[in-house]
Amino acid sequence: WTPFAALNRWVPFMRISRSVSRYALMVQLCVALLAGMGLHVLTRRLRPAAGVGVAGLAAALVLAESWVAPYPLSPPDTPAFYAQLANEPGGGAVLNLPMNYDRPGYLLYQTVHRRPLTVAYISRDDPRTLTERVSLLQRLRRLGPDILADEPARVGLTTLDDLGVEYVALDRYKMPGGDERIVTEAIAAEVFAGQTPLYTDERLTVYRVPPAVPQPYVVLDAQNWGPLLQRGEGFARDVNSGVACFAIQHPAAQMYVALRYGTTPGVEAELVAADGAARATLPPAPQGERVELDIMNEAQGNGPLEVCIDVAGAGALWVEEIAIQSGESLRDGALPSE
Repeated sequence: WTPFAALNRWVPFMRISRSVSRYALMVQLCVALLAGMGLHVLTRRLRPAAGVGVAGLAAALVLAESWVAPYPLSPPDTPAFYAQLANEPGGGAVLNLPMNYDRPGYLLYQTVHRRPLTVAYISRDDPRTLTERVSLLQRLRRLGPDILADEPARVGLTTLDDLGVEYVALDRYKMPGGDERIVTEAIAAEVFAGQTPLYTDERLTVYRVPPAVPQPYVVLDAQNWGPLLQRGEGFARDVNSGVACFAIQHPAAQMYVALRYGTTPGVEAELVAADGAARATLPPAPQGERVELDIMNEAQGNGPLEVCIDVAGAGALWVEEIAIQSGESLRDGALPSE
């Protein structure tokens, strides 16, 4: 709670400023103007020859302080593989790893391979991106679990295929150690288990994404889901504005959705279809509850199946897990579709 943080919180247009360091250049410019005004006043009090000498000395001191010779330059750090990739047929996207935060270097590589990117560098979060709305990508982003329980080994290739990703490149120079390397490489090993890399050297390991047998997985809607927050020993996302939806890609019969959630005392929610038709009622769960929802049997073809949670009041319900389960029948206590 600093004055700058208060401005960012309560003045809408200030939120674009983000870091206070962005104002450093404006401060330096103002200081330079004040220094010039002070030098002008000082030289007017001196005889002309002395004034010229002082001004020249000040200019020489500023030049000496800023002088860098020879100016340091470094060649672009672009692995040779990307030049090879530019000559490969096809136009599929490239997923560069690690992706636990945005890296402008991936944009540099794109100037060589000229293919679409799935992650690179953007100035602020864009809710339309899938980075934190699909299990595979959010695990690579956060290096840990989310409310989506789809395992990378099962849904990874399907997710990449759906996104049009053709190559996945692991760059060891950008993940020197710790979870950044351990988790990223472990997830890649699960997704590409048994597959020989297309390319490998001391820096890069590159996989080509093979055609995938479609597997069902969950995609959170772009709106009304709160950020991932620690809740107890796990994580949860609030339903922000009363209604939050998720879609099941490639739904199949003989599958159902397991939902673990919690509510504030006395709050009841409805599980509804995208068209507003009621599917099931979620009872109050101040201590948390896990229910199994018999909605997958409605799946027709491979089109996505959208489900929405409708609850009165933002933040009155939070979701801790959404998982797709398989089985011939639901366990006792499951909630059937209405």
